[in-house]
Amino acid sequence: MKALVWIVGIVLVLAAVGSILSDSEAQDPRQRETSWFQGGTLHDSTIEEWSAATYTNQLATAADWTAGVIGQDEFERIGLEGVRRKAGNLINCIKGSTDELSGLGALSTAEIGAACILLMGW
Repeated sequence: MKALVWIVGIVLVLAAVGSILSDSEAQDPRQRETSWFQGGTLHDSTIEEWSAATYTNQLATAADWTAGVIGQDEFERIGLEGVRRKAGNLINCIKGSTDELSGLGALSTAEIGAACILLMGW
């Protein structure tokens, strides 16, 4: 039961981070830079949409989730390269959790990502 509560909590945090980041980009489009951690659009995606997306989009989305979950202190400690490594691990976990199973296309990527974050002990 505690794991379920944690998963629900992390899903809510991931959704909030995605919403905040999307809102801030919409407010000032001049601030957008083409960078590996920007432009993720998969925060509310299904596994089917995630699987069809580019690695760049997956990486930017996973970086948003990673930064939102690890907190400011950890972010400052590991820096952008650490966030990139963690985001890559998150992508691998999502892929590894869903590739071999059929019928998961309609599942929420955020939910699978939250379960991966719990499994990886972030």
